[in-house]
Amino acid sequence: MLTVKRLRELGFQIEVRHDRKYDEDVDAVSPLGGETHVTMTAPNGKTLEGHAVCSDQDNYCKREGVTYCLERAFVNFFLPKTKKAKKSAKV
Repeated sequence: MLTVKRLRELGFQIEVRHDRKYDEDVDAVSPLGGETHVTMTAPNGKTLEGHAVCSDQDNYCKREGVTYCLERAFVNFFLPKTKKAKKSAKV
């Protein structure tokens, strides 16, 4: 399993940002919803990024958000992007 600690041991520089929703009705941070962003710089200088959004119906969990971001960053980096199909003849 990928962890921030393990990746840092391997020489990655990692920045994690958590964005939470503020509930003005109770003047506090809402336990529901939120976003996590991870930016990693590999030892060779390549940058990888991952993003995860927690549903407004679910309790926000920093650990799960980071896990999803790390996985997505590597998947987005290593899997080739698909080319959009060109439109055929005009109708």
